[in-house]
Amino acid sequence: MLTIHAPARPLVRVLAALPILTLTLAVGCGAPLEEAEESPIAVDASPIVRGAPSRGKDPAVVALLIGESGLCSGTLVAPDLVLTARHCVSTTAAGIDCPSRTRHVQADRDPKTIAVLAGDSLASGTVLARGAASVVLPSTSLCGNDIAFLVLDRALASPKPAALANVTPAAGVRVRAVGFGRGEGSVRAGEKRAREHVRITSVTPSEFQVGEATCSGDSGGPAFEMTSGGIVGVVSRGRIPCDDASAANTYTRVDAHGDLFARALAHPLRKSKVGIGAGGSPSGAATDVGGTCAVAAECTTAICLRDARGPYCTRSCGSGDRCPRGFRCRATTAEGLRACQRNP
Repeated sequence: MLTIHAPARPLVRVLAALPILTLTLAVGCGAPLEEAEESPIAVDASPIVRGAPSRGKDPAVVALLIGESGLCSGTLVAPDLVLTARHCVSTTAAGIDCPSRTRHVQADRDPKTIAVLAGDSLASGTVLARGAASVVLPSTSLCGNDIAFLVLDRALASPKPAALANVTPAAGVRVRAVGFGRGEGSVRAGEKRAREHVRITSVTPSEFQVGEATCSGDSGGPAFEMTSGGIVGVVSRGRIPCDDASAANTYTRVDAHGDLFARALAHPLRKSKVGIGAGGSPSGAATDVGGTCAVAAECTTAICLRDARGPYCTRSCGSGDRCPRGFRCRATTAEGLRACQRNP
């Protein structure tokens, strides 16, 4: 049985929230080299991580502070609409069995008790709005239905809303997972963290799964498709523990719930007439590839390479998983690991 990483503990204390990046490094191999091999390059790789600080790259991802004791993640998709998980705006059973044999949703929370905080951490972020209404599906089962909108009590001038993906999720597609959940080791929830290049392992008509994990505090957070940069899913549930090689997490597909999106857009308490994702035609998800680093833990890609020009963040590659422009797929000193390396 999978477990809903339900809204957390007291904010001033631990914030034991929903899923964060407890992700397993995908080490693809065997792709044809783009040019002749050279000597392997030194690498620092994190095989199992929960992500690295977002560092301002995902401004539309917000924290949802639930009453005095809860934390979830969400994404601003219009000036007055936040996309999140149903169990973040409702009280639910602790254990979630799918297919469901029991009632999951017990009651909907008062949306006024949910505050929206923007920024990269709870310590430095700013509360920008509160909930005015929630838009949810009629089902009391969260299986395939763990998605909701929070209508805000004001329209926000910033951050810029995120757009929806222009592709449908499929096995093998790579996503960037973002949320305010628990970090690696003793790192508590409350800092926005991301893990990119996460592979979708399987897909159903209303959900998809990834092997890398999110953890407490990430529920409701987005999966951004890496090519388009649009949202393809919302964190629903995952296995416990969330930080080992057997971790698995489930996202609700956003493309499976067009009726919910239409209802949110038409809600009478909306303060804005702007559509979902309007003004944003993303050219790709945020990435750390090519960014500076000292160790792998500083990279959302989980790999820090060093060449003659210095260290930089990069990602695994191979087996059809091609590198971005300006990089080539080559061997590293880590056994079996190929990574995207800067062109000379």
